[in-house]
Amino acid sequence: MRARLIVNPVSGANRATALLPLLNERLCTLVRDLDITITTGGDDTERAAARAATEGCDALYIAGGDGTLNAALRGLASASDGLRIPIGLIPFGTGNDFAKALGLGEQPEPALDALLDARVIDVDVGMVNDRPFVNISAGGFVADVSAIVSDGLKDKTGKLAYLIGGARALLGSEPFSARLTTVETSSAAHAWDGDVELQMFAVCNARMIGGGYPIAPAALIDDGLVDVVMVRRLPTLEFVRVLQQVAAGEYEGDERVLHFRAPAFDLQFNRTVRVNTDGELLEADRCRYIVRRHAARFFCGAAPQASGQPVPLML
Repeated sequence: MRARLIVNPVSGANRATALLPLLNERLCTLVRDLDITITTGGDDTERAAARAATEGCDALYIAGGDGTLNAALRGLASASDGLRIPIGLIPFGTGNDFAKALGLGEQPEPALDALLDARVIDVDVGMVNDRPFVNISAGGFVADVSAIVSDGLKDKTGKLAYLIGGARALLGSEPFSARLTTVETSSAAHAWDGDVELQMFAVCNARMIGGGYPIAPAALIDDGLVDVVMVRRLPTLEFVRVLQQVAAGEYEGDERVLHFRAPAFDLQFNRTVRVNTDGELLEADRCRYIVRRHAARFFCGAAPQASGQPVPLML
């Protein structure tokens, strides 16, 4: 078996590099031929993942956070059938939300133990304007927080960085108008079709955001749907109260919050809006979301947040 390990050396306050000998030793008990790429910035992760696909690797391991994983997904998506390479995520980021969705936890050593059991599950890939994500894509306030939460702030404060960023974003995040067009979804969503003033939206393939907030507590990573959460424009203090409910996943029945599930939908904005995709930022005046069901394969723990069951991978 041939595999590639991509290491983001700045993830987890440089812990990924410090644990590289352990990663190499443990993975080589499973992998006969392991190529290691240590990224230095730019598009290194994306290029290394694309090479893993084109060079016929049997598995790709990623030591980093959600942003590193997203860059690797972009690289794999650029290669023919690249997303079918089994992906092993070793969590070294601040949030590690998708690692938790896979049942790997948020610490690298236990996750590595689980990866060596070589269980895999097919996972949906969300696409926003042809850009892949597997955890969450969010716009408005949530993306404004991401723009504030720098790597340096995360290194210094850990998960508190999201709270600090949230407090700062409240002062500058501006609401926006969006036209929602839904596809094959609930009547509740259709009630919001047309122009609506929004404070934020989150499109969730998995359940958690910001290092453990269960914004979509019933989301499954393999059901062919995204869970969509939208919050109307509100006065600041009211928005803070609603945001606490949303962060806890306790908003059902609240008319200020729309929640629906769909395989695809469209948002057209009245201005350019900042959008977060698994920690990576883009700006768009329109977001077209579509789910590619079971498009990627991931190594997972014994109990991923999925409807299907993990299966052993014959190596």
